[in-house]
Amino acid sequence: MDNSLVESRKAREKSKLRRAIIETARTIAVNEGFEAVTIRRIASAIEYGPPAIYALFENKEAIFKEMLYTGYEELLENLQNSYNREITPEERLLTLARAYWNYANYCPRIFGAMHSMTYPEPVEFSKPAAVARIQTIVGDILKEIFQPRELSEQELDDMVQLLRGTMIGLVTIGLSGKIEGGKERALLLLERAVKDYLKAWRQG
Repeated sequence: MDNSLVESRKAREKSKLRRAIIETARTIAVNEGFEAVTIRRIASAIEYGPPAIYALFENKEAIFKEMLYTGYEELLENLQNSYNREITPEERLLTLARAYWNYANYCPRIFGAMHSMTYPEPVEFSKPAAVARIQTIVGDILKEIFQPRELSEQELDDMVQLLRGTMIGLVTIGLSGKIEGGKERALLLLERAVKDYLKAWRQG
């Protein structure tokens, strides 16, 4: 058999196993919490021995890191799917805020871990490319909103970080039930915060 075909098949099998490991770890984390995720538990679920997992991941932390990267990619995909150029840029920004909320509501444990809030131990990892892409999307919308005004690079980054921090904060405390009025009020406050920021920046 052609060696290239053999290598290609092995690569596909490794990729398939890698995805199965991440998806299984994610399912356990979403349903039971990160503390319940172990190499042995994953191995049992996918019907492989632990050595097969260690051949692809150095340790459990490496699995968690990839899981979080995947979470950011999913969040980016959600934001891109909600992005509609046929509505006003202000409405696009509000739509992105709602998409942020919807993703966090769908998988709160993953969202919390992505922002270092629910993982039992700190996981250090470089900023995913998806984060930069999300910030670019928000920045592009802000540029469009404030045309013809020219926003400096620092001014634009300040706006993006304020919006991102506010979204993460309100989503987190809203989903944890710490806002009086429940999730519905938390979402309304998130939308109001975005509108109030835009109003203040226009006046400034």
